[in-house]
Amino acid sequence: MARATPLPTKTLFFSEPDIIKMAEVIKDQHGSYAAMIADFFAHEQAMIGDEVRAEAWGRVVTRLQYEGYEQPVIC
Repeated sequence: MARATPLPTKTLFFSEPDIIKMAEVIKDQHGSYAAMIADFFAHEQAMIGDEVRAEAWGRVVTRLQYEGYEQPVIC
């Protein structure tokens, strides 16, 4: 029986220019909902176990909130 070998681990890192570009793209596509959508992506990535991308989307949320893109309250 063949033994499964684990995939090589690849360290991913999102630099600050990457985060800025992600924030710009999501602002262009989603406007005032940008922070809410980025927050959804952060939680989605965390749920599937991709902590690197979850952390990157969390940084995007923080940047958008800093720029004044608050998450709207949806009732």
